[in-house]
Amino acid sequence: MRRLPVSILILRVTVIALLYAVFSVGFVSAQENRQYWYSAIDTRIVVNADSTLSVEERQSYHYQGEYHQGWRSIALKDISRVTDVDSKRDRTDPSSWGRYTTYKENDAQVIEWYYDLRDTEHTWSLRYKVHGAIIFGTQFDRLYYNLFTDYDVPVNSASANFVLPAGLSKADAFYGYRTDAGAPMNTSFMREGEKDVYIVSGALFDSGEDFTVDLSWEKGYVSQAAFWHDWLTYNYGFVFGGIIVLLSILYWIIYYIRTEVLPKDRVACALQRQSFWCENAYHGARGQRPLLILPCEDMWRLWRRGNVSR
Repeated sequence: MRRLPVSILILRVTVIALLYAVFSVGFVSAQENRQYWYSAIDTRIVVNADSTLSVEERQSYHYQGEYHQGWRSIALKDISRVTDVDSKRDRTDPSSWGRYTTYKENDAQVIEWYYDLRDTEHTWSLRYKVHGAIIFGTQFDRLYYNLFTDYDVPVNSASANFVLPAGLSKADAFYGYRTDAGAPMNTSFMREGEKDVYIVSGALFDSGEDFTVDLSWEKGYVSQAAFWHDWLTYNYGFVFGGIIVLLSILYWIIYYIRTEVLPKDRVACALQRQSFWCENAYHGARGQRPLLILPCEDMWRLWRRGNVSR
């Protein structure tokens, strides 16, 4: 077989190296230019009479580059759970694009959704129900709610509408907070049929900045009994398991007292009651002062032999 000249081999290697360099630079450049941010996050939260929150988030993304997955993490620190989200799908399968998945991870409820977008702006709508977020007081009920925290990218604008139960005249207090305390926050109020709607909004949230709302209203419009019913329905396994453990511990404590502690106390009391009789019985039997007091077991033997009398 005829071998290629060295010059041709060098030329081929040079061409391959140049092509590799060109494609590598292009790939790195594409990765460096790949970024996104939130154009807007608008949230609507309906406070239900059964103590749950019906939440709808409209998240508008601005994409530079190709993206296939959205991600939302809801911290479970101050709430019981999140329900009414869709089932899990394979995020790498194009047939799952446009679908949702939800799971728990690191003490948070995670919602993921899948798509195929590039260099565009798109709005996604997330709906879910929050349980256990309301703080019940003696005169007022309170909702202290984090709309978002610690996002890796900035949010150009954000707003939240809180719809209170029907019949409530007005909220007792309504505040919006963000990490940048000097940045302006706007609050307003409107009527929606028979319900009050409280609105808070802000702009130019930096990456990592938090957006929190503190809202309270007169007690009696949200059922605390419904909250406990919902909590027990979900946690009945833990509750009954805890009751069984407590009853088991109580049983063994009572069993130990009856079998170990009380018999010893009875013997000690009986010996104390008989000690004086034992001494005098021995004294009377011998007609002299005893040198020592015999144990009651020995006195019992003497009495059975007829040497002492009661």
